[in-house]
Amino acid sequence: MNYNDHLPPHFHAEYQGYEAIIEIANGNVTGKMPRRPLRMI
Repeated sequence: MNYNDHLPPHFHAEYQGYEAIIEIANGNVTGKMPRRPLRMI
């Protein structure tokens, strides 16, 4: 995480061409990613 990043706190995940943004506070997912790799996050 970067202290100067925009809110809310989140991280980006990439898997075989899929991209998703996951919010840390509540686990909301924006974007698309298969269920199996998403469970590993």
